[in-house]
Amino acid sequence: IVNNGENETNDGTMENGSCIVKYIPSTSYVTQVKVQLFGEAFNLTPQHMKDILKPGPPEILKVEGMKEMLRVDLRRNPKEPKYDPFICRICYQVTTKVISKCFDIHIEMIESNKSFNLTGLRNFTNYTVAVQCKLKGSSEWSEWSNKVTNRTEEQAPLKVDLWRVIETYSNGNRTVHLLWKGYKEFPSSGIITGCKVKYTAERVNTTFEKKYNPNEPIILSLTKDAYNIRFTAHNSIGCSPESTIRIPSKHEETIDQKRVTRLKASALEEEMLLTWDSTNSEINGYVIEWHDELEKDPNKRSWDRITNTTEWISHKGNFTHFKCYIFSVHPLCKDEIKKPTSISVYFHESVPSTGPQVEIENVGTDYAIITWKEIPKAKRNGVIINYTVIYKEGNKYLEETVDSSILKYKLKSLQPKTSYKVWIKANTIIGGTKGNEMDFLTKLLSTTDIILATVFTGIFMICFLSFALIWTLKYKMVKQICWPQIPHPVIASYPAVSQVRTDFCWATRL
Repeated sequence: IVNNGENETNDGTMENGSCIVKYIPSTSYVTQVKVQLFGEAFNLTPQHMKDILKPGPPEILKVEGMKEMLRVDLRRNPKEPKYDPFICRICYQVTTKVISKCFDIHIEMIESNKSFNLTGLRNFTNYTVAVQCKLKGSSEWSEWSNKVTNRTEEQAPLKVDLWRVIETYSNGNRTVHLLWKGYKEFPSSGIITGCKVKYTAERVNTTFEKKYNPNEPIILSLTKDAYNIRFTAHNSIGCSPESTIRIPSKHEETIDQKRVTRLKASALEEEMLLTWDSTNSEINGYVIEWHDELEKDPNKRSWDRITNTTEWISHKGNFTHFKCYIFSVHPLCKDEIKKPTSISVYFHESVPSTGPQVEIENVGTDYAIITWKEIPKAKRNGVIINYTVIYKEGNKYLEETVDSSILKYKLKSLQPKTSYKVWIKANTIIGGTKGNEMDFLTKLLSTTDIILATVFTGIFMICFLSFALIWTLKYKMVKQICWPQIPHPVIASYPAVSQVRTDFCWATRL
């Protein structure tokens, strides 16, 4: 490259199809490019170097965390001449976010290093910093510098968002699970090392105080009276402002009326949408509470607060597909929590993971009674809308659809002494999954037929045996009754002859 005026030549190197030339003063002009390989020179319209010069990236030496501030030490690229003034653009962002903020600073002539402060930051938050530079008056920015991450100093905790889950017993006493989290998007200004709970019974004005570790469940055993609870969190720097919540008395809970109506829930692509109507103009906000239907631990409830709206859209990533969640909307009247309205809904649905397990309860000549159990909730993947009973005789398939509340069904109009195969399919709005298959054989004779045949046979045998017994014991009487002697009419007319014959017979025998 030939510089105009001074007739100086600078050698460059080819990298990725570009000619890289270093250590050229920004005040010079480029007038000619000569490619040694071909021995040719290309004359150019004279161009000021600062208009086309792209400097090397700067270097961040150190980022130091302070209260609501980061101090950044910067050095210009050592290979750049110090007599060129630079403009540097500093960009920084919270490590967990994608939106960054940028501003420009100036590095004057001769300056190699520069220090500056990033102010107005959040305490105890990680920030990532990067810098790029250009010659003053140029449009060509350097590549970005190395990225450096550091955290602002710890401060006393911020005020926390307090919530409660109440379990009521038959005697009126309650167990209160106290939950807390950060109010804002950045939940804490330091590492919380402990917390303190004070709760006071309104009727007797008695205050109790307990201390807890940050990960320890807070469980309070309360009577049926109303209580006021105060909560503070602390770290090595100090304590947070006090958060309060009121637990109404058992009587207040009993007489309280629902103020939220027509609650509806629907699953969007990645969020949940809740809408409802309000019946009270004194409502100044709502608390939306939710949890997995199968989750029984009260300490794993989630909640969110909203104001001036009767619609709530969740954050992305809060829910798992094909799981059922219970949502409760608690209205706030003068910051007091009132009676909630609840609804359960699946976050998207699919076919069940498994089908119903069918069992044969009874089989007749023309019927069969089958039963099955509900699919476990964890494997339903949606609302079971109905069951399909499918049974097969040879190559012939028959189906019957029954309501989801039915777990027993009688197959009718079957053929006697015929083999059948049966199974059940559980259906959601997406589709169905079949369960196990069972074989059964209808009977040749029904139970009624067998009983009647047995009865008739028994009656016949009893009659037969009775007659035989009577015949044996009362043979002559039976014979006399059934076959009486009837005198021969001829013999009876001649008694003398009869007597002669009798005497003759006796004489003969003698």
